[in-house]
Amino acid sequence: RAAGVPVLLDAGGERRDPSPELLRAADFLCPNESELHRLTSMPTSTQSEVIAAARHLQRAHGARSVLVTLSARGSVLVPEGDAGEVLAQPATDPP
Repeated sequence: RAAGVPVLLDAGGERRDPSPELLRAADFLCPNESELHRLTSMPTSTQSEVIAAARHLQRAHGARSVLVTLSARGSVLVPEGDAGEVLAQPATDPP
């Protein structure tokens, strides 16, 4: 970050939650749907539930922008700050 390079943290790979220090150091936290549910204990079945759980990560755990991958449902980017526009990207088939 000190060099101006955005830091992306993939939330997968471990069964334990990232430390608060690590969450605050990352510009983007990237959980998949099941990891988001594990990190928040909140439902993630609908887009509005995914957004609410991502906002919870931001408020309660210090995460900045949260990019949630949703498999066949695409992905959702919840930017830092309540005023930021949430972006949803549908899944696409590979060429």
